[in-house]
Amino acid sequence: FQLLSRSLSSSSSSSSVESPCLRRLAAPSSTHTTSSSEQALMSEIMKSAEAALPEELLPTIATFLETYMGVVSELGRDPASSLPVLKQYVELVEAQLASPFKFEPYHRAVLEPVDHYDMDTKFMEPLIDLEDSVFLGKEHLEEIKAQLGRGENVVFLSNHQTEADPSAWSAVFDRGQGGDPDFVRNMIMVAGDRVTSDPVAVPFSKARNLLCIYSKRHIDNPPEQKRMKQLHNTKTMGAMLKLLASGSSCIWVAPSGGRDRPNEDTALFDEPAKFDAKSVEMFRLMASKVALLKKTHFWPMAMLTHRLFPPPP
Repeated sequence: FQLLSRSLSSSSSSSSVESPCLRRLAAPSSTHTTSSSEQALMSEIMKSAEAALPEELLPTIATFLETYMGVVSELGRDPASSLPVLKQYVELVEAQLASPFKFEPYHRAVLEPVDHYDMDTKFMEPLIDLEDSVFLGKEHLEEIKAQLGRGENVVFLSNHQTEADPSAWSAVFDRGQGGDPDFVRNMIMVAGDRVTSDPVAVPFSKARNLLCIYSKRHIDNPPEQKRMKQLHNTKTMGAMLKLLASGSSCIWVAPSGGRDRPNEDTALFDEPAKFDAKSVEMFRLMASKVALLKKTHFWPMAMLTHRLFPPPP
């Protein structure tokens, strides 16, 4: 979690920054052997899943749940304690498949009749070992909160390592060193179409305030949907402009357009994916359009979270 020691505002002419801060949220690696009790719990969950989920999705769900319970066991917790939220999650996946949820360009977190944020937090909580996690630069948060309190905007320019990055935020602020759950609840994430279309990801995406976009790598495919996607992105930019004009908006975006990948030679995540200059410039232009009304501060940050859900090769 990387924040500048000093932010760059939309009205600032300086581009110098001081040393950033870092947060590392890590889940232990798993070499766990599934116990008979865990297998029984999995069977209980999968029984209902098999009746409602497509056959091709079942192996993915089964492997995911097996890994999940393995991590819970490694942390010395009873996997049975996670049974209610695991059942709830599978039911939400079933509901998404039965009646797909449509995300608007600006999506507000769904908190009723099902509190998706509460589900997300309970689901991810056992995977994050706060004793093996580091959060540095906490002192900068007070300045950020002061900026928001004055009606100014904050945009986090971040790297991105896992779809669970928003949950890492919640772990720190809901029950960790951040100590301010409302800060994350009010944050707005810029989200690509994968996490708003994949039924396995949608229950978590519904938990967040989102500015939903189609990434440039997906916008041309299939060709017959290109115009629709372009119109959607235009509406999203309009919604973001309104948010910035209203003030006190806190937006998180990964300008690289994708997740970090490990170094091919070292297998380490020792360099974040490069920001796309056009994406950063687009945010600067949006901020400049409302500069007479509201100041916008840009805070670079970095997250080392890949151990939660490692990205594909």
